[in-house]
Formats: sequence, C-alpha cells, structure tokens
Amino acid sequence: MKKKYVILLHLLFWLYYIMQDLTVFDFKQQKISFPILAFDFNKPEYLLMLSFTAIYIFVFYLNYLVFMPKFFDVKNVKRIALSFLALFIIFIGMRYLIEEVLFDILFGFHNYYKGVTVTYYIYDNLAYSSLPIMASSVLWFIVNMLRLQKEQLALLESKRETEINFLKSQINPHFIFNTLNNIYYLIFEKSEKALPAVEQLSGLMRYMTYESQNETIALQREIAYIENFIALETMRISGDAQVFFKKNIENPECRIPPLLLIPFVENGFKHGI
Repeated sequence: MKKKYVILLHLLFWLYYIMQDLTVFDFKQQKISFPILAFDFNKPEYLLMLSFTAIYIFVFYLNYLVFMPKFFDVKNVKRIALSFLALFIIFIGMRYLIEEVLFDILFGFHNYYKGVTVTYYIYDNLAYSSLPIMASSVLWFIVNMLRLQKEQLALLESKRETEINFLKSQINPHFIFNTLNNIYYLIFEKSEKALPAVEQLSGLMRYMTYESQNETIALQREIAYIENFIALETMRISGDAQVFFKKNIENPECRIPPLLLIPFVENGFKHGI
C-alpha cells in the first residue's frame, strides 16, 4: 500500500476522532463547537482533555508502530494477549500518574474523587484504554493486509514474468546460429528460398521480442510463429524426415498466453527426429 494512502487513512481516522470526541454539538442552538480550540490552563477540564488526548495518541502509535508489528501473531494468542495487557497497563498507569499525581502537585486538582480505589480506577479505565488499542490494531491490520495483498500480487506477477522469460529462453541459440548458416548457404547458392527464410526468421524474432510481451495474443499470431519456426527447422533436417502440421481453427482471434503452444512443437523436433 502506498505511503500516501496510509497517511490518508490516518488523517481520516483522526478527523473522525476530532469530530467524535473533541467536538460538542448544541442541539438547541444547532451549533458545533470545538472546546479544544478554546484551551485555558485555568480550567481543569481543558487540561484533562489535553492529557487524555496526548495519552490516547501515544498509546495509539505505540501499539501501531511497535507492539503490532513485533508481537502480533495469529498462531500465538498468548503473545497478543500479553501485548494488549501491557498496553492497558501503560495507558492506565500514564493517566493515573499525570491526572491524579502530577496535576495534583502542579495545579491542585485531579480527575477522580479522593479515596477512589485502585480496583475501581482500573475498571473504569478499561473502556477508555481499549479505544486507542483497538483503533490502532484495526488500522494496522487493514494497512498490513493491503500491503500483504500488494506483495502477493507483485510476487505472482514476478513469478509469471519469470515463467515467460524462462519460456523465451528455451529458444536454443544453436537454432538461431544454424538458421543463419542455412540462410547464408541459400544466399550463396542464390536459392529462391533465401528471402522467405530471412522473412520467416525476422517474423520469429519480432514475435519473441515484441508480441510475446503481452499477457495474451491472438491465436493466429501464435500459429504464424509456429509456422515460421517449423519452416526454419525443416531447412535443417537432412534425410527423409517429413514434418506434418495440421490446424483446424474455429476462432483465429481467440486470445491465449504467448508461447503457450511452441514447447510442444519444439519437443516434436527434439524427440521425434
């Protein structure tokens, strides 16, 4: 997945977060306000909002950038559970340290009423701490799945190109050299077969160089390639060997992968003569 799309997903999420948690809609006056824009250090609610948002962002990216890439493993549920437990502890511990201890020392107020038990504090913060953990996990999972899908497609494409290149490499260089020698001999003898042989070799090389780069090609183009190959191979055959090539094509424009049929013809010459 391209980096710009990942950034766009993050921006959309934080836009949703701002609209969902940092905005206030007044139904009576039909107005939307953003309390965070009117930040005032003298008001405890603004400091608490700021501290909660900062902790939310920290835990969100701690999970997204560190815990999920390092500890997420579908085959190891225990490992995932322990990583989530660690994130819960970090979120709740940071919130308690900042809002209940640090704010009390610096500003003389704290979030929860005095005398609240540790058990109640942890229980009450489970829902709050789950928000950044779950959100970052889902976002990481989406991005990672899209990335893996892209890598798999690239791998399949690379495999396909490798297979095509392998097929292309099957043209024996000795075949080219022998064909050129045969054409040279025909030209030397001033044979009428020389020019057709040059044209056939040209068509064969053109097909290999350009047309076989396509994913599919018309069946008649593959057949033309095969006919040129047969004609050039036949020139090299000595003795009484004969080649028969029959075709019965209903749809010559039928699309097939290039070089699909030539291995059968090559094997015919290799093993049949």
